[in-house]
Amino acid sequence: MVRMTIATVVLLFASAALQAAELRGTIKSVAADKGQVVLMVGDKEMTVQLTKEAKVYGTFVTGRIFRRTAIMELSNGLSALTPSTPVVVTTEMREGREWATQIQLEGMQRRLR
Repeated sequence: MVRMTIATVVLLFASAALQAAELRGTIKSVAADKGQVVLMVGDKEMTVQLTKEAKVYGTFVTGRIFRRTAIMELSNGLSALTPSTPVVVTTEMREGREWATQIQLEGMQRRLR
């Protein structure tokens, strides 16, 4: 019983430390050379710094007969982000700052063959 309680407490603290936040908004501008993306979240403008490992993902429709969706990394990365594109940005705290670790385009992208 004591081991179970200790394990639960450790798990709760670990999950709180690894908690990531999500920002839903639209792209206003992209500065690939600086590794920054400017988002419009509601009426508020936010500048988000990207990590070197940050990935850009999109949702695609696959298959001709049986339609499925797949979330895949975009090979063109930040160049896929154009102004007014709706996105979900996943951020986490590192070194006392908020960094973007993943950007996912909202909505379906062109069909893959």
